[in-house]
Amino acid sequence: MVGCFLGISSLQAADANPSGKITLTGTYIWSNQPGKAMNIKAELTPDGSQQWKAVYIFDHGEKTMTYTGRITGDLKKGPVQGTAVKETGKRSFCLESTVTNGVLNFNHFETTRGKVPTGTGALK
Repeated sequence: MVGCFLGISSLQAADANPSGKITLTGTYIWSNQPGKAMNIKAELTPDGSQQWKAVYIFDHGEKTMTYTGRITGDLKKGPVQGTAVKETGKRSFCLESTVTNGVLNFNHFETTRGKVPTGTGALK
């Protein structure tokens, strides 16, 4: 589910030490399952100024999925952009987000074949 997206619920990124590992948790909604919020966690490891390697762990139906990618931007003020790729490399996503009151609100898009909107989310 990762791609041009990323969401954060009650994110403490604004309070996090940007030089250390950051864990954000929240929920996302997949466009094919409107109204059904699913859990997501983003584990971010610093990799330059306002850049992090990202591991996304999220529920999708009955499965727990893991994607890897990158997050760039200002976690305190936004904007933030991200990428995510399935372990097999067969699916990719991106996220575009804003940050409001410490919450990273995002739209995600599948980018495997073009850029197709796939939903929204929030990370904190």
